[in-house]
Amino acid sequence: MKKFELLTILLAAYFLVCLQISFHSIGFWIHGYIQFPALAIIYSSTRKLSEISWIYCVIVGLWVDSLSMNPLGLSILTLIACNALSMKTRKALIGKPWLSNFSSGFITGSLYPCLTVILLLLFGESPVTGWRFILSVALSGLVIGLLSQPFKNLMDFIIAQLEFKPAAHYRESEMREIERR
Repeated sequence: MKKFELLTILLAAYFLVCLQISFHSIGFWIHGYIQFPALAIIYSSTRKLSEISWIYCVIVGLWVDSLSMNPLGLSILTLIACNALSMKTRKALIGKPWLSNFSSGFITGSLYPCLTVILLLLFGESPVTGWRFILSVALSGLVIGLLSQPFKNLMDFIIAQLEFKPAAHYRESEMREIERR
């Protein structure tokens, strides 16, 4: 991976974290959020060096925790667990790219809020649960699963358009025109 590609994915992850924090229209109705930062984690796990996705889990987790009311470090643990399961499902379905992207997106999008609630219960907090939470988990998993392939295509397009392309080298043509007078 090139440094520019790493920076592009990191900027997209920051945009997705801000999108999650500011996406209130559905969030207030179902008492939950669609976990948009999971898209960056899923995309970074598809790249050549999937070890970078662990670093993204830490950075994105810190951003989510600092911009929301979660305890610091809670999102890091949940994103690392979701990333591990996402990479497992991706390897299991390696021959079917759309299905592997959808399944890893669905698992990451739905497991992220569930693990967050489990960790909050372990810390002695009292998170909001109930039928709206179940609806939020299902909606988040479905939306992230459906958006994972278009987000991957979009990021591949952006990186391909912005990366350095060497100029084409042309040799002189061996055929020469002869001017006659």
